[in-house]
Amino acid sequence: MKTRIFTLIVSLFIATMTCSSKFFMNVTIGNISYDLNDDKTATLVEFLGEGQNTKLTVPSTVTYNNSKYVVTKIEDKAFYFDNFKEIILPNTIKSIGERAFAYMSYLESINIPTNLNSIGNSAFIYCSSLSSDIIIPLSVKSIGESAFKGCTALKYITFYTDDIEIGNDIFDNTTNILFYQNGCCYTLHNDSNTASIKAEDKTLEQIIIPTTIKFGEYNSYLITKIDDEAFDGCSSLTSIEIPNSVTSIGSFAFCGTNLTSINIPINIYEIKDLAFCGTFDTVVWNAKNYKNCTLETAPFRYSSITTFIFGDEVENIPNCLCAYLTSLKTVKFGKNIESIGRMLFWDSNLDTIIWDIPEYTTTMPELFYYTNSINPSEVSINEKIDTFILGNNVKTINETLIRELQTLSIADSQEIFIPNSVLNIEPCDWLSKFSLSVNENNPNYTIIDEVLYNKDMTHLISCHRTKTDIEIPNSVTSIGDYAFYSSSLTSITIPNSVTYIGDDAFRSCSSLSSITIGNSVTSIGSSAFSSCSSLTSITIPNSVTSIGSYAFSYCSKLTSVIIGKNVKHIGSSAFNDCTSLTSITMKPKIAPSLDHSPFPYHTNTRLYIY
Repeated sequence: MKTRIFTLIVSLFIATMTCSSKFFMNVTIGNISYDLNDDKTATLVEFLGEGQNTKLTVPSTVTYNNSKYVVTKIEDKAFYFDNFKEIILPNTIKSIGERAFAYMSYLESINIPTNLNSIGNSAFIYCSSLSSDIIIPLSVKSIGESAFKGCTALKYITFYTDDIEIGNDIFDNTTNILFYQNGCCYTLHNDSNTASIKAEDKTLEQIIIPTTIKFGEYNSYLITKIDDEAFDGCSSLTSIEIPNSVTSIGSFAFCGTNLTSINIPINIYEIKDLAFCGTFDTVVWNAKNYKNCTLETAPFRYSSITTFIFGDEVENIPNCLCAYLTSLKTVKFGKNIESIGRMLFWDSNLDTIIWDIPEYTTTMPELFYYTNSINPSEVSINEKIDTFILGNNVKTINETLIRELQTLSIADSQEIFIPNSVLNIEPCDWLSKFSLSVNENNPNYTIIDEVLYNKDMTHLISCHRTKTDIEIPNSVTSIGDYAFYSSSLTSITIPNSVTYIGDDAFRSCSSLSSITIGNSVTSIGSSAFSSCSSLTSITIPNSVTSIGSYAFSYCSKLTSVIIGKNVKHIGSSAFNDCTSLTSITMKPKIAPSLDHSPFPYHTNTRLYIY
């Protein structure tokens, strides 16, 4: 029986020794209390001296009785309320206990050991002066709650992984996280739950920026910013996707990349100086609420962009957006644009515009002018825009659009491609300036020898003003308003199929010296032949019943007029300021009604009535 009792006592003693701590001695070495363990490790228990505004270097090993012990742990409350300004910890430390450095209000700098495994609850709580960047190594597996709470001067804590057990409320909202993942560094802002991004790995070839970045089990941050110089020097970068969550792009963000194109998402509000000074070719702009910029803050200035596309999400284009794009050649306007800022293409070399706005309105300001009153010759834009392409959403070509286009160039060689979507072309004096071409599938219009007709060629709409002669086909029954405005014609024969000549149809044809009006024309529109300064005579056939106001006004060389017998109405100033007119032959059997002063006032004109 005694043997059994003795055996039981020994067994309990061995079990107790096996389960107990390895601690076997507490010693004080240089004002620091250590627990020495039987595995030759040491725990820093407490600093026993005073460290007012001083620096402390914790040793990696301590020696006692000729035995060396590796310092691997900082005990709970080891430096509680101590006054050190700087503490340097050895990389042998694997554990920092609860409140180990709590309430050290003077502490400005401390390093996190590279072999650390755990940081206890409230380990650095209310170290209000701590401002050195804290870098959490990959070895750390847990951080206790409130570990850095109250560290109001701490701006950044760096993490290289989120595979860490993290307690609640580990730091204040004033502290941001630098989180490294997939070759990029994310700055996580705890006060707004937003994040920014920059490249850490300069050899990246492709980047897809996520909408959110998750840190830990619960925290998710919306990515809203691309940092200054974010991808500067990423010479292998050829592709990047930016989510719609991004609102700001920093200075020099994409300089030195190998990107050739980039999509600007819909919520971008700010692009800082020279963000795109790389070798870009194409920009697709989708931003809906971008702030107005000035010539000094134009976000793409001096970049190598050649093509700029305004997406279908865009409604308002800010001032100066494409200023100083000296390599710019082609611009496309999306279908939903409602307003266009001033000085949009200041000092560009644009030569092709693709226009996809269904209907241009008068609410849009001048595309290229600085103000309404500026002299166009003073505006620094290219005067050689050669091609204007209408997109497949355009339904109407109206006078407002045509008049706007004529400001783009003084050249008569500009081209406009009319897609099959265009259903209505409004008459305009400047339409004849452009060299037109029509999609063969357009249901309403066709082009023959630089002359625009309706599809069945019964209505002549516009003739390119550089043409010197034309044979109007017999299918034509009407000549539209401004059809030959300011053309280079020297003579014209209007076939007998034509019944109507529109307003301003041949106005300002200064070289036109011979006109033959067919025998089916019944109406000559207002100003139809006004300012034909080379015309010397005109015979109005018997089929005509109405002559519009100013129809032949300012024909300064016109000497004789014969008016057919069926004319019933002559509009006001129909022959006003025809200073050479000496003979008017009137054949109507019934005197036509005359509006105010249809004939010139000078006394040299003789009126013959038959």
